[in-house]
Amino acid sequence: MECQPSGDPKTGAASVNCGVKAGDEKVNARAGVFATTNSTAGPVTKGVFGAVNVKTETGHSATLGVNHVPKFNMTAVNASGSANLYTSPSGNLNVAATANALRHTSGPFRGKSDMGYGLNMQYKF
Repeated sequence: MECQPSGDPKTGAASVNCGVKAGDEKVNARAGVFATTNSTAGPVTKGVFGAVNVKTETGHSATLGVNHVPKFNMTAVNASGSANLYTSPSGNLNVAATANALRHTSGPFRGKSDMGYGLNMQYKF
């Protein structure tokens, strides 16, 4: 089991993900539990998650995941992807397109969706 904690000492926000991973860096599946809070006085939200991740040699990637918070009977399904559009011959310049979508399947936000997209450019000096 692997755990990944993170926190912000200024706000008191903290989170931890603990789970298991099967596969390698190119194709893997993860499942586990999480706990998060947005301040030292705030409530702690706990839940479970699962995800499948795929990365290609050319820089494309896709993720499909689900998480559930029992306290609110809230389940959300999310998908994201990244496509490498251009890499310069030297490898210094990279342009990629990204997209993500989240759909609440149960709980107080049932039927609600969030979507986003972006265009990223990176240059390594």
